[in-house]
Amino acid sequence: MRTRYLLSLTFLFILACGEEPPPESGAVEDPPSEATTDEAPPDETPADVPDEPATDPDVTPETPEDPVDPPEDPVTPLHPGTIAGCQADGADAWTVADRSEPGPFGVGQITLTLTDPDRPTAAHGLLPELPGRTLVTNVWFPADAGWLGDLTPADQLPLAKADGPFPLIIHSHGFMSERNELKYAAQHLASHGFVVAAADYPLTNLGTAGGAQLPDVVNQPQDVSFIITSLLGQSMTATSPLYEGIDAERIGAMGTSLGGMTTSLVTYHSQLRDQRIKAAVTFAGPSGMFSEDFYADDTTPLMLVHGDIDAIVHYETNALVAMERAFPLAGLVTLVGGSHAGFSDAATLLATLSDNPDNVGCDAIAGNLPDNGDFLSGLGGESEGIIAPPADDVPCSEETLPPAMDVARQHMLTTLSTHAFFQLQFGDAATQQSACHFLQTVLPGDGDDVTTW
Repeated sequence: MRTRYLLSLTFLFILACGEEPPPESGAVEDPPSEATTDEAPPDETPADVPDEPATDPDVTPETPEDPVDPPEDPVTPLHPGTIAGCQADGADAWTVADRSEPGPFGVGQITLTLTDPDRPTAAHGLLPELPGRTLVTNVWFPADAGWLGDLTPADQLPLAKADGPFPLIIHSHGFMSERNELKYAAQHLASHGFVVAAADYPLTNLGTAGGAQLPDVVNQPQDVSFIITSLLGQSMTATSPLYEGIDAERIGAMGTSLGGMTTSLVTYHSQLRDQRIKAAVTFAGPSGMFSEDFYADDTTPLMLVHGDIDAIVHYETNALVAMERAFPLAGLVTLVGGSHAGFSDAATLLATLSDNPDNVGCDAIAGNLPDNGDFLSGLGGESEGIIAPPADDVPCSEETLPPAMDVARQHMLTTLSTHAFFQLQFGDAATQQSACHFLQTVLPGDGDDVTTW
């Protein structure tokens, strides 16, 4: 039986379960079948058919043309924004070590309190409904000064405005987690020229009064849209530290676990999607409830990053299923031996408690998950691409968990694949080719613990 680590510090660290797209290309119709004519029975001569003319020995009979082969069934082309569909001709040879280094920018950080007055925070437990949704949001951005060895506080570093505007990435945290869960990746992206924002969601963060409420995920896609609108407003406000810093045409989304589900919803859901989002990444995101129809009316590229021994959001029933249903929009990075809680920044501490962070993660979420999937009804039904996930796909159902990938290694692979994917979407031609080569060849060549497709 798996050892449980019910230490009082655990809940402070574990995340446990932790922009308009191009027009859809028209479908290729099957060619019409050729008309056929009735033939006479083999033993009967059709009426009024003249005798065949005699063969002239001096005339060479015409050779009938070879029959034309029927066209093959149309093949769905791979999306050029995916790992398998991109082109890496002439790409440079950046190594894993090269890409692991911080970029040319310093990293600035500000914290904003954003409040949407038009949408309430639902009552839960003994707590009443609140009139708005408050989103305490960290923003990491490319700054002029260096961030290593520099004593200047991050909130005093100026935006590297001369090199902007920069792409914007919105990160969504997992269930019972918080806005700093992927700080390591956010800082790396900011040092390479991205603005990254992450908020505490009102009812699913670790510090939620009365306990985190997983069903509130249905409201989080609109939270993402509100954050995008707010930050674009900051970029147009002369007194803001983000003034002229965000490119409204280059916006992406990413999220871990329940935040991965949030990212999928705000990118692909027919009623909730924000067409300003041009690319999406999910880390261990639940996706068994999304059918092929969920992805059918969109062309936004998606990258799934998932550990194959994830004990909370299982790899086979989520990542592999999403890869099949979202084809040809999706690519997959598989972390062999990767855990669920291992994506979290706090997993560095969890690794001191267990050889698999999911041991602690499973303890943290026990008793906090809904008994059924009724909350999914708030997302619609089959017409919106929402279906019931497998009833027997239960989080933390394993008796014993194997040792997991080293947390530092999982963080590095997560950071580098995410950086390369967003470069593939938002970089210039040379940068796109380099990123493609890295994802197709360099990263999976770095060890047996990572594969890409």
